[in-house]
Amino acid sequence: MADGRESRLFPTKSLYELCVHAVADKFRSYKPHLVDLPKNVRFDLYYQAPMYHGIRVGKNLATEYGSKCLQARGDPTAQDKMISLGLRLGGFLSDAGWYPESEEVLLACKQLCIDNNQTPEDWCRTLDCCHK
Repeated sequence: MADGRESRLFPTKSLYELCVHAVADKFRSYKPHLVDLPKNVRFDLYYQAPMYHGIRVGKNLATEYGSKCLQARGDPTAQDKMISLGLRLGGFLSDAGWYPESEEVLLACKQLCIDNNQTPEDWCRTLDCCHK
C-alpha cells in the first residue's frame, strides 16, 4: 500500500488458536500427553480436531435435531425434552460461531414450541427461541 502498511485479508489468530490448531494437526503423536492438560484445553482440542479434518459436527447435530423433532411431534413429554435440548444446543452452536446451524436448531425448536403453545411457560420458551 502507499503508506507502507499491508492490508489484512485474514484476521490474525491468537497464539492459543494457533497452538490448538497445531496440536489438532498432530493429534496422534500428542494423544498420550493430553491427559496432563487442563479440562478446558482438552475440550478445545477435542472440539477443534474434528473441525480441522472436515467433519461437520455442527451441521450433523442440527440435522439430527431436526429429525428428532419430527419424531417427537405426537408425544408432549418428548416435545418438552426436545424443546429444552434445542434451546441448549442452539445456544451452544451460536456460542461456537456456527450461526446457520444454530438458526436451524432454534427454528425447529420454535416450531415445536408453537405446536405445543398452551401455557405462559411455553410462550416464554417460544420467545427464547426467537431471542437466541
